[in-house]
Amino acid sequence: MLGLDVDCDGELEITVPRTAAHRRGARVRSIQVDEVSGLRVTCALQTLIDLAAALTDDQREWALESALRWRVVTTAELQLALPELSRRRTPGVGRIRRVLALRPVGARPTESRLESIFIQVCRRGGLPDPQRQVVVRLADGTFVARVDAAWLNAGLFVEIDGRQHDGQAPYDATRQTAVVAATRWLCARFTWDDVVLHPQATIRRLRQLVVPAAA
Repeated sequence: MLGLDVDCDGELEITVPRTAAHRRGARVRSIQVDEVSGLRVTCALQTLIDLAAALTDDQREWALESALRWRVVTTAELQLALPELSRRRTPGVGRIRRVLALRPVGARPTESRLESIFIQVCRRGGLPDPQRQVVVRLADGTFVARVDAAWLNAGLFVEIDGRQHDGQAPYDATRQTAVVAATRWLCARFTWDDVVLHPQATIRRLRQLVVPAAA
């Protein structure tokens, strides 16, 4: 309901009012609540905290990036909450710290789970962090496009074509041509299969383009 990139394969957790919980012998805790589509749900911050103990680091990063993307939480809010969570010995606090530490300072959120996975693939491949959601403008400030990722020192930008991009090739080609004309950068395009199913081949290709220029 919050739009977080999390697979909901486990059991649904329901919080009941304090009196009802007491009668049933359920564990009672203080939570932060928002309303979504008329239903009371834990807020994004509370949900990320609750998920921290149950997800892998990769999954926690997907959830965090989507929360930042939808602007339902900020990294500053999470950082401010950590000392009190540590004091309470809340499960998953160390995992939240790890995921926050992976984000470059000031980095834009990814625009999809696939982009988050791409960032993780680059990290595991030992590549320097790309800039995310890079806005390209002409010398006079005219907007050209926003690209998924770029290594500016290498003169390379990346476009990631998820399955939702089927049928959009003419638009993508036009945008790629406009960016190349404005910047003279090289373009590397990757599909869902490239990123998810063949990450090592993707890393080998990127190393040929990124590492020599970044060295």
